[in-house]
Amino acid sequence: MISQSYWSICCPIFQEWRYYAWYAGGYVDHQPPEFDKPTDVCFNRRVYGPCEISGCNRLSMVFCGYCSKKICFQQFIVDCHRCTN
Repeated sequence: MISQSYWSICCPIFQEWRYYAWYAGGYVDHQPPEFDKPTDVCFNRRVYGPCEISGCNRLSMVFCGYCSKKICFQQFIVDCHRCTN
């Protein structure tokens, strides 16, 4: 689960969010542009619905930042979803 969480936050759409940690810690002076937090992207209200992995009929619980699909717990955590997009 930790590996899957780490893989998720390494998504390029979270680059400014990761950079903010360096700014907030005082290591860099340049403030990053506005950014979306992983919780805002991965667990927003639009994530509710059917899992978008082919052949799955469970309810989704997370939005994948890489492939932009809504994915259920089984596919994302247990089966370790790693899209190629």
